[in-house]
Amino acid sequence: MIRKRQAREWMDRHVNDEFVKKAKIMSYRSRAAFKLMEIDDKHKLLKPGMKVVDVGAAPGGWSQIIADRVKSRPGAEAVVGVDLIQSLPMDGVTFIQGDIEAEDVQEAVSKALGYEKADLVCSDAVPDFIGDRFVDHMKAVYLNNMVIQFCEKTLRPGGTLLMKII
Repeated sequence: MIRKRQAREWMDRHVNDEFVKKAKIMSYRSRAAFKLMEIDDKHKLLKPGMKVVDVGAAPGGWSQIIADRVKSRPGAEAVVGVDLIQSLPMDGVTFIQGDIEAEDVQEAVSKALGYEKADLVCSDAVPDFIGDRFVDHMKAVYLNNMVIQFCEKTLRPGGTLLMKII
């Protein structure tokens, strides 16, 4: 019963969240778009012409902002979104469904980048939490380590990693 109550409380907070409402009005795929815009406005990470990989991309809130700010266009995609779950297609973004640890996914990302390295790897990914603080923490640490290892193969020397750490 506790989980059902917690899920209901989360849903109530979510549907009443001002950024969720604003995201719907502005046709953003998630409230996370505002978080990335705030980070980029402050640190100027996204520049036209950059090649970017968005790890944990679904539903696409970050990919949407990245594609716009780096001027990625259909037919000349400079943004690659990767996630375990499927995402709806988006102009300027090549989406790859799969695990970043898998060789075939890493190869698909490399191919989508034209066999060049990314200028920026972003990750707003979170693991599936189970409600046990220790286990959830260890899952988050593991995911963060996976992203760092992915960067060793995907990110150009001197490139940037932007990653959520829980």
